[in-house]
Amino acid sequence: MGIRGISKKETYQQLAEIIDAEYIEASVLKGGVRVEKKHKIWTIFLDTFTVNTGSSTTTFTRVRAPFVGYFDFRFKIGRINIFTKIARFFGKQYLSSGDYVFDDEFFIKGNDEERVKDVFENDQIKNLFRDIKRTNVTVKKSRGRDIVDEYEINYITAGVVKDCEILKDIFNLFEVMLDTFEENHIAKDEEAQIVLYK
Repeated sequence: MGIRGISKKETYQQLAEIIDAEYIEASVLKGGVRVEKKHKIWTIFLDTFTVNTGSSTTTFTRVRAPFVGYFDFRFKIGRINIFTKIARFFGKQYLSSGDYVFDDEFFIKGNDEERVKDVFENDQIKNLFRDIKRTNVTVKKSRGRDIVDEYEINYITAGVVKDCEILKDIFNLFEVMLDTFEENHIAKDEEAQIVLYK
């Protein structure tokens, strides 16, 4: 451990051991340092990426879990903030989770409110979202050539997250979400073919 505390590499090694996942140390061209965890037929990936705007660079922590979907189901969830409060004041409509207390804490945008309510009937999912302080999770279409019915659960936050408890909660959230998607016929019991690292 250096002057700045635990490194990303050490964090990922510890996390992999805690959650029984695989720690991978690859070159930057092959995705760099990351953690991969198998959950049933799905794989959950943790890594970081950097965006260069020309004048500055920002590193983001990212967790992804590709899955094969039965139909087009997308949503985004985040914590209520001043901007979403203003948007609501001016008439912006967000989806309901079916839980009014949860809806006072989080906003949800998406294309299928009934399916969203099915997902958020699971109290474990709601509690895990509450435990993760920086919440920015999206269920979206996977990008890639010949990708037709593949989607991914995607978590992104600015900075390098080095708190193993937070990262463990995110992996746990993804596992519960994938299970819930399968139970509600959102995700198929089928391995996604998209290749995230080459």
